[in-house]
Amino acid sequence: MVRLIDRSRYDIEKIRAKVARAMHLDGFDPRGKTVFGKPRFVYPARPPRQSGVNTQPEVVAGVVRALRDLGRRRPGWPAFC
Repeated sequence: MVRLIDRSRYDIEKIRAKVARAMHLDGFDPRGKTVFGKPRFVYPARPPRQSGVNTQPEVVAGVVRALRDLGRRRPGWPAFC
């Protein structure tokens, strides 16, 4: 599932609520399933190495919390969320 949600700030609880609602509207039911999430970690092969594209940690945490709320069986992301 790919979903674009416009956010002006990265608030974990607001992201969790938006993601849970999007999953519900799409009919996605993670109960009893193993769900794997793939955040983006992209860095250039050549300098400048400080530039890159990464998923905000708050977005990862919000998605994991939404999946947890909806009853997925096992995390596909680190347990820190």
